[in-house]
Amino acid sequence: MKVEEYPRARTAVVFIANTVLTVTGGFNLLWGSFQAFHGNQTMAITCLTAGLLLLLAATIDRFELLKGFGIEAKTRALDKALSEAGVTLDQLRHLAEITSRSIVSLTCGAGRVCCLPLKTDPVRAAISIES
Repeated sequence: MKVEEYPRARTAVVFIANTVLTVTGGFNLLWGSFQAFHGNQTMAITCLTAGLLLLLAATIDRFELLKGFGIEAKTRALDKALSEAGVTLDQLRHLAEITSRSIVSLTCGAGRVCCLPLKTDPVRAAISIES
């Protein structure tokens, strides 16, 4: 089972994950602010840092370019290029199927010396390609 086959399920999972990350990030920011107000700096810094990281993780799909630890990733451009490559690959497979069937039918029909190929042969080939 591929995730690409169920786009609604993928969207629902992304929505749930983003919601959970946003809520926990907000809670960590509030708890860190509360701890800072009461003078517990270690807990405040930890909670505020975790909250910011969780909020960043919740909105990661909205960023165009990420730089960190020496790695650059253009997320949107990469996703778009991968989807275009998939469409192009499907079109190429379809074209290969059409041309291979044509080549096979021409090769098989080359031995007919006494008569031309029937008029219904191209129609049958086109119908089989469409289905």
